[in-house]
Amino acid sequence: MKKHPILVGTLILSSASIISRIIGFFYRIYLSRAFGAEALGVLQMTAPITAMVTAVSCAGIQTALSKRISELKDSDRQGQSSYLLCSLFWSVGLSCILAALVWQFSSFLSNEYLQEPRTEALLKITALSFPLSAAHGCFSGYYFGRRKTRVPAISQLIEQLVRVGCVVALCSLAATQGWEAFLSFAVLGSAIGELAAVAVCLISIRAENIRTTPEAHTSPNRHRQPDVHAGFNDCRRPDSLINSSVYFNCKKHANVLSRTGELFSIAIPLSFNRLALNFLQSLEAVRIPLSLQLYGYSSAQALTVYGILTGIALPVLFFPGAFLGAFNHMLLPTVSQAQSQKNYGKIRTLTVNTSFTVVFGGLLCGLAFFMFSDFLGGTVFGEPLAGGYIRSLCLLCPLLYLNQVLSGILQGLGKALTIFFINAISVFIRLGFVFFCIPCIGIQGYFYGLLASQLVTVCLFLSQFIRISRNT
Repeated sequence: MKKHPILVGTLILSSASIISRIIGFFYRIYLSRAFGAEALGVLQMTAPITAMVTAVSCAGIQTALSKRISELKDSDRQGQSSYLLCSLFWSVGLSCILAALVWQFSSFLSNEYLQEPRTEALLKITALSFPLSAAHGCFSGYYFGRRKTRVPAISQLIEQLVRVGCVVALCSLAATQGWEAFLSFAVLGSAIGELAAVAVCLISIRAENIRTTPEAHTSPNRHRQPDVHAGFNDCRRPDSLINSSVYFNCKKHANVLSRTGELFSIAIPLSFNRLALNFLQSLEAVRIPLSLQLYGYSSAQALTVYGILTGIALPVLFFPGAFLGAFNHMLLPTVSQAQSQKNYGKIRTLTVNTSFTVVFGGLLCGLAFFMFSDFLGGTVFGEPLAGGYIRSLCLLCPLLYLNQVLSGILQGLGKALTIFFINAISVFIRLGFVFFCIPCIGIQGYFYGLLASQLVTVCLFLSQFIRISRNT
């Protein structure tokens, strides 16, 4: 198994992801019964803000970190550490700034942008988790780049368990005291879960450093004092300072500046692309309830339909994507390494084999969802309308899963701009259906938009792979 790190890593991550998805599956059942579909719709409306903050502060930096570390030798621990420190500094710093802005302008965002006043308190609590999510993302990217998936897998499980446990405990406490179960409990649980995940990552890195640097505790030179008169220019004289901490500190600072530039050369385009894409998706999320009201629904009915669609039906369809998400995390460093070695045959073989496997698995999943849609919607979630939505959308499974994998492979090839344009086209197609079809035929208009956008996305992704294969 050691000869197949991508398989081992995928198995570890997919196991953790599947367990997390199972926990999340029952958690959504609990939320739907504790708060109702309308409350789920309100909760889902905060997702676009979180996604845009993540795009700016975390997503691009995490991907860049994973890609850069995968290109280093496993023995280059100093280089790996400097990349991690740079990513933490910028990612957590940016997230703190954005958290303060979201907190300050939560009223404007809830009333003017999301047009749902009940999201104001949720946004304030969500802002507290932004720095924690950024740190967690950096630690995960660090380990993904090293193809070590145990820590991200464990932290993912701990985050999910703590989050669900906190929400259930808070709701149980409210029930025993005769209080109302507030929707903010769910957001607060997410923040506490992220804190637990960061704690797990920090403990792991600390333990790893202790194991790999035992000589630091026995070095005869550990009490040697640095030359306080040595300036920054002394870094240019390694022969005279080779044994002094001043030289190594200067060298470390130079490396940090270099690493920062290398990370941002990848992260800035990725972050900009993700931000623009998430902004378009946020327009879609905000517009769906408004378009449903134009169709004839009341505000409460529109939020209920939106909550069932985005809080129950779509998460159920994406449930099998737990394995694909884990596979994509391992694909990125593997494809990047193959590209750096100019091993394009390996990339082509990996793409073809993965695509056929994913399409076949997607067809099986779609058939299962079609057969058990009424049971999932009516019996499991207590929302019969969810069963109809799942049955209508089950044909999307092969397309959804295939696009997810093809996007991961292109990401490993450094085609971030291409992915952005393809995904942007997909969102624009859905937006067209949201603006013009939903007011005429209801939520079915969005189902048609999803199908059209996924078909176009598959065709564009495949055309890119054909072009790349011909050029290599």
